[in-house]
Amino acid sequence: MSDYKGFAERFRIACHNQPSVPDYEKELETWFSSRLGISHEAVRRWFCGESMPRRGLMAQLAFLLKVDERWLASGFSGETPKREVSSAQSKRHASR
Repeated sequence: MSDYKGFAERFRIACHNQPSVPDYEKELETWFSSRLGISHEAVRRWFCGESMPRRGLMAQLAFLLKVDERWLASGFSGETPKREVSSAQSKRHASR
């Protein structure tokens, strides 16, 4: 099942951290709907944690907000965690 509430939280964080995005919620709906070609209702549902954008729209949204698409959609960043990097490096060094 999709993590709508988690997405809503990340969406709010990304909006707050992006200076070009308006502060007032009603203006946010208009701002996103005009740029993405979607309804105000769709944006409202994202903020309320009732739905999430589909993949193509998620990419556009991440681009507008200047955030990692994977983080916005799932909460995971596109970077490899340091623990995995160090274990992969140690395996490479052990095989030499």
